[in-house]
Amino acid sequence: VMLAGTPVSQREGILLEHNGRWAEASPLPGFSSESIDDVIAALRGDYNNKPVPAALSFALSSLVEPMPTRLQVPLNGLLLGDETQILADAKNCSQRGFAAVKLKVGRNALDSEIRLVRQVRDLLPADIHLRLDANQAWTFEEAEEFFKRVEGVDIEYVEEPLQDPDQLEKLFATTGIGYALDESLKGGNSLEKWPNVTCLLYTSDAA
Repeated sequence: VMLAGTPVSQREGILLEHNGRWAEASPLPGFSSESIDDVIAALRGDYNNKPVPAALSFALSSLVEPMPTRLQVPLNGLLLGDETQILADAKNCSQRGFAAVKLKVGRNALDSEIRLVRQVRDLLPADIHLRLDANQAWTFEEAEEFFKRVEGVDIEYVEEPLQDPDQLEKLFATTGIGYALDESLKGGNSLEKWPNVTCLLYTSDAA
C-alpha cells in the first residue's frame, strides 16, 4: 500500500486488553502525526506532559465504551493487484456483498488507467458504486484530461485527485465529477474552501 508516496508492506500497533475486551493503537505511517514509539512512551508514562497520542486515546476509549456489537456498516471493497487480479475481483464483487469498491489511480500512465477504469465499471453491477483514489497524484492538467476521458463512466467520486487541493473546486466546476477529501483534512483545514465536496474520508491519527 502507498502511504504519503511511500510503499508500506507492514504496519505496527499495540494491542490492549481490559476485562476481556481488546483494542489497538496503530498510528498510520506517513499520515499520523505520532509514531508507535510515542504510543509506547505514553503507556510507560514517559511522554513529557504532552497530550496522549490520538491512537492510544481512541484505543483506551474503546475499551471503556466499546462499539455496539450489532453495528451494521455497508461493505466497501478495495481492488488491488495487477490488472488481471483487479478485473477478476471486480467481476466477483456482487457475490461478496459490496455496496461500493475503490480503485487506486494516479500510479500508471493515463491511457492504461482510463482503460482499466472503464473495464472495472463495465464489470460492476449498476448498484455497486465505483470510487477512485488518486492520493493527490495528479496536476490539474492531468486530472482534467483524466476526467474528460472518463466522461459518461458512472463514478461516484474521485478521492484526492490533485497535488494542490486548493484547485479542487476549480476542477469540480470544470468537470462536474465529485471529489472526496482525505489527506487534505490533515492539520485541521477548514472545509469552507471546499463547498462542493462529495465525501469526507477522515483518517484520524487513531487509525
